[in-house]
Amino acid sequence: MPGDSSTKEYEFKPLSVFSSCQPSADFRFEISRDGPWHEYQLLRAEAWSTHTLKHDEKKTGIRSVVTKTETRGPYSRQFTVYFVHTKTAFSVKGVSKRFSDFKELDAKIKKAFKHFTFPFPPDKVFNAMKPEFVNERRKHLQRYLDEALALPDIACFQELHEFLGIPEYNAELRAEMLADL
Repeated sequence: MPGDSSTKEYEFKPLSVFSSCQPSADFRFEISRDGPWHEYQLLRAEAWSTHTLKHDEKKTGIRSVVTKTETRGPYSRQFTVYFVHTKTAFSVKGVSKRFSDFKELDAKIKKAFKHFTFPFPPDKVFNAMKPEFVNERRKHLQRYLDEALALPDIACFQELHEFLGIPEYNAELRAEMLADL
């Protein structure tokens, strides 16, 4: 349904505006899909890494998107890998995680933050490799990350940063805050 932010999906695409014979100036565009509508936003690659956070902002400056899935392993022991792209004020990183990795993260978050009660997707033994099921699980994991990152105390949790491939985020944020003083 257009306008419903819970159904948005994001996809990051590289884009170069120069031919190979000219100096490279990378641009990226962000596509947000909201039902049948697409929204494009053109961003300079260096703008992603050099913009600064305002200290009075409510958001922590971390945005993670579960971009795609891939089935791996031999036929008898297949598993799904979820690709997570994370954008901060300092970098853009991508990691691949299994469902069990998300489950371990959930246990750590719920142990450290008792007030976080967002439901984690249940385990499923049968038909877990069907594309429909994998896609629904990916969407649920995306909502889970969105809910966790929406809470400032969880968004600053070091275990979450390590999971997202940005273990240096808290140190970089502190350094920027000190530089502004």
